[in-house]
Amino acid sequence: MALVSRSKPLVVALAVLVVAIIAYWGFSAHQKRELDNTITSSVQDASQRLRSALTVTAGPPEAVTIQVTERISTDAEEVDRRLRAIKQMERSSNFELIDLADSYLLTVREILKRLAGSHRNRLNLAASSQALSDHIRIDTRTGAWVSEAVRSKARVDRDFRDYRIDSEMADKLLEAFPKEEKKMVAYLSGRDMIDARLIADARSRASAVLKQAALETQKFRLR
Repeated sequence: MALVSRSKPLVVALAVLVVAIIAYWGFSAHQKRELDNTITSSVQDASQRLRSALTVTAGPPEAVTIQVTERISTDAEEVDRRLRAIKQMERSSNFELIDLADSYLLTVREILKRLAGSHRNRLNLAASSQALSDHIRIDTRTGAWVSEAVRSKARVDRDFRDYRIDSEMADKLLEAFPKEEKKMVAYLSGRDMIDARLIADARSRASAVLKQAALETQKFRLR
């Protein structure tokens, strides 16, 4: 009878241990599912936003309006929000996966930011170039005219510099993007993958528009 009494605490302790282990396994499995779901939805969402921005970039330059530029900026902010949310998750649940998602989302965010900056600065350049052209046409050669011409020319140069920097950075990021995408292929369906031709078309169009802008800006230097 005494032996039975002494064995009861051991049985209870073992039962508690088993329940604790099951609960831990259940919690770990829940964490893993939550992490997988969050990363899957975030990566797929980022891919769709990037595809939309690249489709615009690959199209005619006149299709890029200030509203389109702001939309791409908003997309970059949303990708950044999801990136920060993943960074705040329990890293011990899957350190490697979180790092992969972090790298992918960071790359997409930067591409979107650079594309938005490139489009915005190109629109600024168009406006400042037009203002300088208009000023040159009403040439009075007075002191005030010369001062304004110098200021207008400085604005053109600044806008072109900012435009060129963002365009070149976007191009470099897009060149490296397929490697980042390949790392996350398990979390991207076929419709989420970015068509290599779309990336190539966007890069080609952006490069052509930048070269044209450089030529037009160069004309002002030759005056």
